Amino acid sequence: MIACGPGFAGGSVYEGLTSLMDIPRTLLKAAGADIPADWQGISLQDQLAGTQAHDEVFAQISEAETGRCIRTHRWKYSVRGVTERVGDFVAPGAAVYHEEFLYDLEKDPHEQVNLVDCDQHAPVRAELARLVKKAMAEAHEPVPEILPATQWPQAEESYD
Repeated sequence: MIACGPGFAGGSVYEGLTSLMDIPRTLLKAAGADIPADWQGISLQDQLAGTQAHDEVFAQISEAETGRCIRTHRWKYSVRGVTERVGDFVAPGAAVYHEEFLYDLEKDPHEQVNLVDCDQHAPVRAELARLVKKAMAEAHEPVPEILPATQWPQAEESYD
């Protein structure tokens, strides 16, 4: 993203975590407007100034699948929901999710090695699953059950 205006110095690059949830606060702050206290996110101006930062960001994946993802400075972790239908529509959430991927972004910045079924990373997965559930609750979603990848039958899809 490239931004210009109040609170943005030319030529700076921000390496921290940001989210689309930060954009509404950023635009209102740039306009000098009041920001509702219950809005989520951190303005990019505050992030650039170093007064606030994210420890993790949460994403909802809802176009090709029902998924949720948490990204920390080191890890990227995603879960995929068991698709439920409501009439002719696919439900936007699920009661049960399964682990889909875990990447160590320090050792594998290009996300080539999926560690989701690696036993030695079970404590990392448990902590990230806790963060996903916490973020879902904060987004007013039901808190789901998250099954380990090893308890989920692998899809037989091929993208060749």
